[in-house]
Amino acid sequence: MVLYLDVIIFKEFIMDFILIIVTKTVLKKSTKNTNIIIACALGVIETIIDILMNINVVVRLILKLITSILIIKVAFNSKKIKEILKELATFYIVSFIFAGIATSIMFSQSLNKILKHGIILGKYSNFLIILSVIIGTILIIITFKLVSKNIRKDNMVCDVEIGILDNIIKIKVLIDTGNLLKEPITGKPVVIIEKRKLNYILENLKDNIKIYVIPYKTLGNEEKVLFGIKPEYIRLREENNYYSDDVIIGLYDGKISQNDSYFGLIGIDLFEKE
Repeated sequence: MVLYLDVIIFKEFIMDFILIIVTKTVLKKSTKNTNIIIACALGVIETIIDILMNINVVVRLILKLITSILIIKVAFNSKKIKEILKELATFYIVSFIFAGIATSIMFSQSLNKILKHGIILGKYSNFLIILSVIIGTILIIITFKLVSKNIRKDNMVCDVEIGILDNIIKIKVLIDTGNLLKEPITGKPVVIIEKRKLNYILENLKDNIKIYVIPYKTLGNEEKVLFGIKPEYIRLREENNYYSDDVIIGLYDGKISQNDSYFGLIGIDLFEKE
């Protein structure tokens, strides 16, 4: 079988490009196109070395791992090890899903295939490759969105930064998508924070803070009232920062978490991503 190196290089570049774009979409990352192109070039170099050099399985795996790390580092330029590992894991998951779908489609056609150096060679059409990419992309994005919605937005403790009259408070809150409380006059959404975490500011700036009255009902339909204040901003420090300057803080007199693992309830849907 004749191998056309230019064709292999082109397909490798395109596939790496798609994998990076899908990984970027899943993780909601921003990166420069130049970085993506350089990262794809690294993948092409690794493929050429793999084809032209007679290397054993162990060396090949190490080479692929190192190349993957370099691709991720160049593409996203993350500084933290945790972020790099998350990007690498997502990149591999996306790659395995694509490979599984592509292999399934190709072999379901009973086509003549040869597996060499991890590359499937044979008489298969570009249409099948494009089809597998389309199906893979759709499935990956839908799956990650569903998982992200249930894992990242519900029952997750995050750090928030609250700005009140040139004072900054940093506390932990629980993301609660069921928090639909609003201030009745302005209609602004309400973020619930334990009053004790803001007592210092309230005592020193009470003459300069406007107080809002927020009625609400408990689970037993008992009517109660929260007093609220308007912060300059609230910044939710998640993987990407979320920001809002159009919310009211409802001051809760009791403890929201019995073990003090968080001190407020906040809905991420109220915020815009920075």
